[in-house]
Amino acid sequence: WSSDVCSSDLPVVRRDPVVYDTYRARFLANDPVSYGLANRAFAESTVAADAPSVTCRCLLLAGENDGLRPAGQVRALATSMPHAGFELLDSGHLMSVQAPAALAARILRFLSEP
Repeated sequence: WSSDVCSSDLPVVRRDPVVYDTYRARFLANDPVSYGLANRAFAESTVAADAPSVTCRCLLLAGENDGLRPAGQVRALATSMPHAGFELLDSGHLMSVQAPAALAARILRFLSEP
């Protein structure tokens, strides 16, 4: 991992120091074996191969500063899905921590669209 991928120095990551410190403490308390197994499951996922068969309406969101799942990868996945939308949020990888209001607003808007 390069330092820029997981850098905690990005302003969007440390927008609110209390939120960042709370998240960091929770993250460090994770069981490392379980965390590793969860990440292996993500790495072995076949979602990209299965994406074209998803026929329901979907919204794929990417963080503009996400070094773990770059926006280009998310956009490509959305493009492969017949009814998927794609948007960027001013966030890193952890949208629910780094941009909760923007994330909630975008999800609510998606759910209210026909």
